[in-house]
Amino acid sequence: MPIFELPLKGNNHLNIRLLNYNVKLLIIFMKDIFPFFIQI
Repeated sequence: MPIFELPLKGNNHLNIRLLNYNVKLLIIFMKDIFPFFIQI
């Protein structure tokens, strides 16, 4: 089940909060990874 796939049923507010949380984690991950790729 993809992280960014939102359930069709359920609390949309909760889904949005989870999506925003996943995006923040992805941004933090990218900030850690990108300098590594730039060095190569």
